[in-house]
Amino acid sequence: MTSVNPGYPGSNVTYTSAVYSIVNPETFYFSTEVGETEISKIKVGQKVTLYLDAYPNEKFESSVENIGISSVVTSTGGTAYKVKISLPKKDGVDFRLGMNGNAEIVANTYSNVISVTSDAVVEEDSGNWVWLVNGGGKVKKIKVVLGVASVDKNEIKEGVKEGDVVIVHPPTNLKNGTKISY
Repeated sequence: MTSVNPGYPGSNVTYTSAVYSIVNPETFYFSTEVGETEISKIKVGQKVTLYLDAYPNEKFESSVENIGISSVVTSTGGTAYKVKISLPKKDGVDFRLGMNGNAEIVANTYSNVISVTSDAVVEEDSGNWVWLVNGGGKVKKIKVVLGVASVDKNEIKEGVKEGDVVIVHPPTNLKNGTKISY
């Protein structure tokens, strides 16, 4: 039992006033919210990697157990849906109520693609660009065609090839032909 209300001796308790919380550790789960623009990509059984603050050097492989049917309002005022993720059994790990962490839900996996960190892509009205460094140390702005994206990576379908050196966080005053050292 985790709580009783009222929790002091001598209280008058009626069937409408007593509140008890009884927890079964065998049924613990991790709950997260997924925004309405992403919820269509989530399916029951989908793979999830959990990172819990209480176990900073561990990652837990799991899966989506349930997707809420009704929306909730997030702390920032957005619309989201509750997603329940099963907690795996692991020796030496004791899950507790209220533990915080992050969940990475794997929507799709792609292989043999060229990708760059999202911080390397410069978005302009005329398209998406990256800055490349050639063998002589000079930079060149290249228009790219993006494919799939994750939180921190973008697939490059056209414009960059394997082995190209891309500038991450390019300065706004960078000009074509500028020589840099790296």
